[in-house]
Amino acid sequence: MKVFLIRPIRNISTEMELKIEDYVTKLEANCIEVYDPYRDTEQDDSTGLNICLSNLKAISEADEVHIAGTSQGCIFDFGMAFALRKKIKVIEDLFPMEELNSLNKCFAKVMKARENFERYLSDECRWSDE
Repeated sequence: MKVFLIRPIRNISTEMELKIEDYVTKLEANCIEVYDPYRDTEQDDSTGLNICLSNLKAISEADEVHIAGTSQGCIFDFGMAFALRKKIKVIEDLFPMEELNSLNKCFAKVMKARENFERYLSDECRWSDE
């Protein structure tokens, strides 16, 4: 199985970076191929276009997309995964769950709702957030 990891790249704490590395290590120890953009996408890109194109290719080749954040890059990659109808998994230990408690709409809620979207499609029922 191939997993694309949506995760923040810039301005993250050492603690968060270590947690992400641990998550990737555990998946790979279970023979899951992980595409980690921090490690696998060339980040030296003055416009960011090549980063987006590299991630798009990797997301399209992935069986699942796991999400560990809501940075601008995470939201952009999530949009690509959403459009490609990829299976989504929110990594609860690495995701800003406090955003889900907000009364406002936010991308964290969209990401979490999309994680279970296949159930709604398979049940052939109308999508709702209830």
